[in-house]
Amino acid sequence: VSGGETTTTALTLVPIDSLVTLAYPVRRWIPWTVTSAGAVVALAGLGVWFSGQRRLDDFEQAYADRCPSGCSLGLDEHRDLAELESSGVRRGDIGVTLMAVGGALTLGGAVWAVLNRPRRVVPTVEVAPARSGVTTTLGWQF
Repeated sequence: VSGGETTTTALTLVPIDSLVTLAYPVRRWIPWTVTSAGAVVALAGLGVWFSGQRRLDDFEQAYADRCPSGCSLGLDEHRDLAELESSGVRRGDIGVTLMAVGGALTLGGAVWAVLNRPRRVVPTVEVAPARSGVTTTLGWQF
């Protein structure tokens, strides 16, 4: 406003709630994706573990059929039995590891999803006098 003059300006007031936005620390889908991926890994581990248990059952049946009074698996004639047993044990170990990792991912993702709460972002308004009138700045923080 120049000196000695009068100016009329119409201002429209809006509620602050209409300008407030919600900002999440991390995109909302990321923690849920981690949770889902963990569940898939855990279920895959369960499948691998069951596969290992089936191999061990097959080993026990074959061992009982071929060696009713017991025998050494270190011999060449029983190498297939030894491989069947070690395969079952290995699959069981891999399955348990996958279930543990998947469970940790599932739990961690679920906790992350709960902690990923939105925060309110309120715009800042600054009004400052200037030579030619008033300068108004409106800003948001990202």
